[in-house]
Amino acid sequence: MRLDCSLQDSGGKGSVDVKDGKRWKGFSLLLRIVCDMEPAVPQTAKKGFVEVCVVDCNDEYRAISSEPFTFVTPRFNRVIPSQGPVSGGSQVTIVGVHLDAGSSVEAYIGDNSICQFKRRTSGEIVCVTAASTKGIGPASIRVHINRAELLNPSVQYNYTDDPTISKIEPEWTISRETVYLLQECKVLNDTAMVCKAPSIANSGRTSLESPAQPDEIGFVMDNVQSVLIINGTGFTYYPDPVFELLSPSGIVELKPSSPVILKGRNLIPNAPGNVKLNYTVLIGDNPCALTVSETQLLCEPPNLTGEHKVTVSVCA
Repeated sequence: MRLDCSLQDSGGKGSVDVKDGKRWKGFSLLLRIVCDMEPAVPQTAKKGFVEVCVVDCNDEYRAISSEPFTFVTPRFNRVIPSQGPVSGGSQVTIVGVHLDAGSSVEAYIGDNSICQFKRRTSGEIVCVTAASTKGIGPASIRVHINRAELLNPSVQYNYTDDPTISKIEPEWTISRETVYLLQECKVLNDTAMVCKAPSIANSGRTSLESPAQPDEIGFVMDNVQSVLIINGTGFTYYPDPVFELLSPSGIVELKPSSPVILKGRNLIPNAPGNVKLNYTVLIGDNPCALTVSETQLLCEPPNLTGEHKVTVSVCA
């Protein structure tokens, strides 16, 4: 097969001759030879070793690759996910075979909307969609690997309307000072997702002593800008529950079957509705039955002896 080659990063004096007879003078030290291959005949092309000759193609001036070069036919048969917002920004995986062939790759979703390349393997190409230029609806997928164009009319990506946020419930939580400012959400279906409320604590804020409402709440949903800032939700943060020590030493002695009383404040937030905080108290590794009031947790411990650690966890 004929190779159209060029020399890169070379210096010194001399000459090099590639097998098809082309010669470049004035080079002796070569870091690499880059060759642009002509199309192979699919019926006959399989694989072969790469051979480079310098001046004469005898054993002294010939180099043969240690691994054979293999001709393959890349193709794709699926895209995951198969739909995303019209504003783009969705990471998609184009699934197929031999997708790591060649030296360059570009993927397009829609007419000329390039899908920003992230990575690829033999079985997949991962890229991020651009915004649709034609609104919602199906969009064709094209993959360019070097000069080859891969098409599959049966595989299309569907641009949908951008998601909207119509309601947040419940409309309150506690400040939870140790929780990160950004939380991931789990999508349940087309109309609902579950998210942990992010903390409003930061390095410049002291402990929350009274209810507070953030100026805005936002959702990062691919490249959809309309949900990035949502104002006027009425979402409220209440002060975290705070517990006192069991005793000045932190250790309390109890008679058998006596309850453990955990005193504190902010144990029941003054939030609308009948939604309450969920408490779990462990005596050692054993949970106890709880009675909750505004100022204390009454824990009926299991039948235990000896010294045990008391652990309290809470979530909204």
